[in-house]
Amino acid sequence: LDLLFLCDGLVRINNKYYIIEIKTESATSFFNRKEVAEEHKHQATCYSLSLRVNNVLFIYENRDLCLKKVFLFTVTQALKDEVVGLIERCNTFVEKKELPVRIPCKSCTYCDYRKKCENL
Repeated sequence: LDLLFLCDGLVRINNKYYIIEIKTESATSFFNRKEVAEEHKHQATCYSLSLRVNNVLFIYENRDLCLKKVFLFTVTQALKDEVVGLIERCNTFVEKKELPVRIPCKSCTYCDYRKKCENL
């Protein structure tokens, strides 16, 4: 399984490793934040698979006031299996040179394939 990524950091505290992931967000999102956002869990799982570290410290920062909230997220085996399955599914589409059914997501703004996807 090959992945290319840039995580924000990796630290060792009391001989235990933690992946660091920093997220900035608006004041409204920040003050409503009670846990790690669902859309960030697959990202954390990819980091975990690659680095073999199951604990991820998410630091959410209010970009207006520079306030921070920290959440410890532990990647489960079930999440790892789910992400590996998604990657394998994508690889199958690439190998067969088929386009998958478009699944709307919140990441379209930053996706390199946004224009192609909109034309499906």
